[in-house]
Amino acid sequence: MSLAAAKRAGERAEAAAHELLPWLRYVSDTTAEHYDAVVREPNGELAAGDVIEIKSAAVVIQDGRPGQFYLRQTQHDPLVAEEGWYLLVVCSPTTDREILTHRFVRAATLEADHIDSWWSGAGTRSDFRQLRWPHVIARDAVEGSR
Repeated sequence: MSLAAAKRAGERAEAAAHELLPWLRYVSDTTAEHYDAVVREPNGELAAGDVIEIKSAAVVIQDGRPGQFYLRQTQHDPLVAEEGWYLLVVCSPTTDREILTHRFVRAATLEADHIDSWWSGAGTRSDFRQLRWPHVIARDAVEGSR
């Protein structure tokens, strides 16, 4: 998937997440580049004012493998500093990006449990890490996944 197509898919997944979870308030990239939403009212472990970065992955990609969450260190580090969260959404591989399941996880917890190093962006982009969704969300949470 091209960078432009991936960006459009991520934006559609963000919009779907805001529709699914109306207690999240949208935050534009001009306001904050390292998160997409703020919790309006407490919900489970989430407190009002918590910052949320929304990341999406297709349930499967073209080669049949599970999709991946793409994490950028320049987003992740400030999110950890603010004790923020990731909203990880697994979507249909179609253009509408229907959300099949989702999970909230603290940025610091995701790092401690799944990120042992960052991969170099080779000076052209931020250092990054990709995580296949079954590493952080149980396969049985997504109906029909392998």
